[in-house]
Order: sequence, then C-alpha cells, then structure tokens
Amino acid sequence: KLPDYMIPPAFIMLDAFPLTPNGKLDRAALPEPEMSRDESRSFTAPRNEIEMKLAQIWEKVMGIAPIGVTDNFFDLGGHSLLAVRLFSEITRVFGTAMPLAAIFQSPTIAELAQRVRVEGAAPVEGALVPIQPRGGKPPLFFVHAYGGGVFFYRELSDSLGQDQPFYGLQTIGLDGRRPPLRRVEDMAARYIEEMKTVQPRGPYYIGGRCLGAYIALEIANQLRAAGEEVGLLAVLDSYWAPQRPPTSGEKVGKHVSSLMHGGLREKLSYLSTHAGYRLLKTKLRLADIASTMAFRLGRPVPSFMRDFYINRYVPWLNGRAELRYAPQVYPGLITFFQATAESNRDPRSFWGKFTSEGIEVEMVPATHRDILVEPNVSVLAGRLRGALEKARARTS
Repeated sequence: KLPDYMIPPAFIMLDAFPLTPNGKLDRAALPEPEMSRDESRSFTAPRNEIEMKLAQIWEKVMGIAPIGVTDNFFDLGGHSLLAVRLFSEITRVFGTAMPLAAIFQSPTIAELAQRVRVEGAAPVEGALVPIQPRGGKPPLFFVHAYGGGVFFYRELSDSLGQDQPFYGLQTIGLDGRRPPLRRVEDMAARYIEEMKTVQPRGPYYIGGRCLGAYIALEIANQLRAAGEEVGLLAVLDSYWAPQRPPTSGEKVGKHVSSLMHGGLREKLSYLSTHAGYRLLKTKLRLADIASTMAFRLGRPVPSFMRDFYINRYVPWLNGRAELRYAPQVYPGLITFFQATAESNRDPRSFWGKFTSEGIEVEMVPATHRDILVEPNVSVLAGRLRGALEKARARTS
C-alpha cells in the first residue's frame, strides 16, 4: 500500500489519451479532475472574512470544493506535504507564521481561524508536537524520521486510543525559522529538554522509525546517563548497518565501470541520472548557504525556497546526521516491531550490538512501507499496547 500522499485524490476515465500531431502525449489537452466534497458530510459555510479566506486557501491547495469550516483536514486526505503548502499560503495571505503542528490541534477551518484571530504571529516552533495529549497514562514520545515531520504517526496515535497521550518529536527548525540541528546527539539532548516539559521524571516510553529509531536510542542513553529510568525503547521495523563513505577513487572507479557496460542508451541514461543527482546536490549546497545566511541575519528561510527547504534540504541534513552518528551500547532492552515481510532479516544482527540486555521482537503483519497505515497499524497498536503494559509492570 502506498503512503497517503502518493495516492491520487481523483481519477478520470478516458477512452484514449490525447496526442499531439507527432504522436506524443498532449498534456495540455488532458481534462482537469473535478474534485468535490464528500456529500455525506454536513457543510458549514464560512461565517466571516477570515474563514472565507482560509476556505479559499484550503480549496486551492487541496483541490476540493467546496470545503466547509467544520471539515477535518485529515478526513479530506490531508498529509504533511499538503500541510506545508497550506501553511505557506496562510503565511502569505495573513502574514502569520503558523507552526505546522497546529494542524493537529486545529484541523478545521473554524479552529484555524480562531488561532489566526487570537494568536497572530505564532511563537517559533519547537520539537514537541502533542498529537494526542489527553489521557492518564504515561505519555509516549516518538521521534521523526528523515523528513523531520511526525504526521505519519497520527494513525498509530489514533489506534492507541484517547487514553494514551502521544507526542511526536519533530526536527527543530522544520518551519524554516531557525537552524536545524546537525548531530544526533544534539537532537536527543534538545528533545529531552522538551519531553521534560510534559513529563519531568521517568520512566520514559520512547520510540522511533528509520532515523527516529537511532535518535530514540541516543535519547535513551542520555536519559540513563542522567539517572533517569527508561521504561520502553521501541524500534519500528528499522535496520541500520553503518557504512564507510566511498573514497574519491572508489567513486571514479564506479563511474568508469558503469560507463563501460551496456549500450549507448544505458550509458546516456546513466549520465542523465548522474547529472540530475549532481544538480540536486548543487541545489542542496546552495540551500545550505542561503538558509544559514538567513538564520544568521535573524530571518526565516525565504518563501520561494521554503518547499525545497522542507521537502529536500531537511531530509538531506538529517541523513548526513545519521551517517556521522556513532551509537553507544544501551544498557536496557530494545523492543523491535518487525514487519512480517521483513522476517528474513534478523534485527538482532543490526541492533544486537547496541544493547546489553537483548532484543524482544514483536511481529506485525505488514511490509516495511505500510506498517503505519490501516489495517496494519491497528495490529501494531495492539502489539505496542501489550509491550507498554509489560514495560509498566517491570517499572512499577
């Protein structure tokens, strides 16, 4: 199953594709999809100027019309990429720098309008995102992956229920208003500071996926070093094998070898792909320089590069942080949630060297890609709930 942001919001059935005179696809002649709201939902029209402007922004960004002021962003198919575009437009129209995490607490136009009216310019966004802050149980803290956001944990939080507080930890500076952290150790230290604002003392229950798993490992080590108790360290189907970066000679050798094999078409394809990679790398370096200069001048990332900054630069920076990270052995148990499609891989061969107390594996019927979406996420939530119960019994 594809992530939600890769699923088209509309489909159009055609008898045949429109073609140009030379037989190629005529993209300009393709019909525009007619998006409309789900008629089963009640419609509440905008009641004031702020709600009217917000409705226009939502309809433009989400490609759905009409959108009522009580319609929920996530029910309409909203995801992290749409949220970035949505809040960029809100900033442009209202001059208000709304944090991306606001969509979790204010997922309707009516609620966002209230924030625009009362708050004005929002404070600089931190790492802690209260995805679901209600409930009397000790909170769960799950760390972002390479992209820096925590939208992909929403379904897991929903499946755990309203009695389980769930907080995401997103990349510092994801809103483009201050510099991101460049080292896993610094990320962990900062995230611990923000965790303590809602839970001053342990035991702490933490987890993550991909890069988030390694940051969670570092958080657990720093907490234990500070004398705090860690009740659960959860890893969501993440594998890691440190690799030495190739030398310049190895890179040249790889290029020569690739160009020596295959026909002319394969050689041209390789050169084209490599040229595209070099262009992207150049853009990333320029974004690094431009954003660093903006932050030093006390300014946010320029609006024209904000999408590239969030969707390309932040993941690239986080990936570089992972490559430089040298994890230490964690003096505790790691609970590993493994997708059944990855059962040929032994997580102990990856994570065994980083724990002194072993690994407890929980199987989830899923692939690595769809473990956090329905119907698989409900099973994952059940397994996680059981692991939490055992962890709380150990620490009580």
